Amino acid sequence: MGASQARELNKTLKQLERDQSGVTAVSLPCRGIDDAIATRIASALDHSNTITSVDLRRNSISSVGSRTLAAAIGKSNTITELNMRDNGIGDLGVLELARALRGNITLKSLHLNGTQMGDIGAKSVCEMLKRNQTLSELYLNDNKITNSAIRILCTALAENTSLTSLGLDKNLITDDGGEMLVEAVREGKIIKLLTLNGNPGLSWEVRVQVRKALTRNYKDKSEGMKLEEDKQQHGSKKGRDLWTQEDDLDENIITPLEDISNME
Repeated sequence: MGASQARELNKTLKQLERDQSGVTAVSLPCRGIDDAIATRIASALDHSNTITSVDLRRNSISSVGSRTLAAAIGKSNTITELNMRDNGIGDLGVLELARALRGNITLKSLHLNGTQMGDIGAKSVCEMLKRNQTLSELYLNDNKITNSAIRILCTALAENTSLTSLGLDKNLITDDGGEMLVEAVREGKIIKLLTLNGNPGLSWEVRVQVRKALTRNYKDKSEGMKLEEDKQQHGSKKGRDLWTQEDDLDENIITPLEDISNME
């Protein structure tokens, strides 16, 4: 971080700490924020009753900073979105966040892409999902999640009544994990959007099964019509990714692509 960037960040933090009135979003991506600065942000969040969105993606926050942020966000009754993407918080940092969010009734969207999470962190998120019935969007892309955590995730999905969007791109999921997800999607009937791109051990055949299970979860005609419109717009190309996700700016945008017309 350059000197001018550091001064600007310090100015922003002082304003946040000094005057909470009217501040509804903390958007500080790609600012070189470390654990010390994360602690200052957590303190400001702890005293705010207006902030609804926290975007700290692509910084330098570790499990230490994650712990302080988790304590503030977990007890917040206003924050609905948290983006911690591409921070090296690891399993320990994810564990702290998951524990804090078990009883949270406000957060709707959680981004943990690229947080160096393995199965330990993922399993803690699964345990959180069993108790948290508010979160609707969860992004765990670009981590090291294997079938072991997917098995527990599927158990959690059976108990969860709120999650509708789940990102699992670029992990270590194979056909066994994919088949477990197929059954979870079928049984739960809640998941509408699921991304599994970039899992090299996941075959096309299992991806088709996932796609069919998701299609059945479109309950109303308007969603079905949107699906058909996307099919006509993009065409049908065997072997193409089932779902695509806007990956850089807005990870809330997950667009269904083509139908598997030749394999239904």
